[in-house]
Amino acid sequence: MPRKNQSIPTHTSDKPFDEGVVIEIPKWVTSTPPDIDYYLEMAHSAAKEAVIETLPLTRKEYLQLKRHLIELRGYPPPEENDDAAN
Repeated sequence: MPRKNQSIPTHTSDKPFDEGVVIEIPKWVTSTPPDIDYYLEMAHSAAKEAVIETLPLTRKEYLQLKRHLIELRGYPPPEENDDAAN
């Protein structure tokens, strides 16, 4: 299985597997800084105040959402000892 910052075949849940197409695994997939505040934000670029809604999250909630997004985007899940998994 490819590891940090390695190219992997593209595969997303809404497209068939594309042979020969490679993508870089973004750093956010493999690492999560510890001991910081976590938020889910919705923003509108045309609004005077860009952030429309902010939801505070626990680290556990953030990691669960992050794992789900990783899966939706077709990236390999982080290993249990990766920063992104803990």
